[in-house]
Amino acid sequence: MENKATKKDTIDYIKEVAEMIPLRVVCRIIGIDMEDPSLMRQWSYTQSKMLDPFTHLSDLLKAKESTEFLNVFFDELITEKEKTAGTENNFLSALLAVNNGRFEKQEIVSILQQLFFAGVETTIVAFGLIMKCLMDHKQQWMELSDDKASIQRAVNELLRYNPPLRY
Repeated sequence: MENKATKKDTIDYIKEVAEMIPLRVVCRIIGIDMEDPSLMRQWSYTQSKMLDPFTHLSDLLKAKESTEFLNVFFDELITEKEKTAGTENNFLSALLAVNNGRFEKQEIVSILQQLFFAGVETTIVAFGLIMKCLMDHKQQWMELSDDKASIQRAVNELLRYNPPLRY
């Protein structure tokens, strides 16, 4: 995959980095094969409005619609993956291979919904908050740039300092 962001003078960090990395990673983990994940991104974003305590009713209705679309999408994905359960290297294939009736199909859909939403939305927000914090504290960012060994500790501290979920 070509990295378009590094070939430009400026980028939209949220759209080109913070959104795309978690979206592609979570899709790959689950077993979603998509050339253009923008539809999945839109569903996820719309669902995220449910967490905002000041969400307008129209946003809640759109979130409900997105949830229904994702339910259908995951239901169809499960049906497709059941044919090859255990033969692919992803979460859904592995889950279906060992399921043996433990979970109903709707329960698996719910698991996928939660995994997708939590993996994508919270990571996007975390990426954005970390970048904002680094931009606000440029001296610490420069020091961190010179000390690669401290990056893991810094990320952990930045997540504690400004967590992606507040409620």
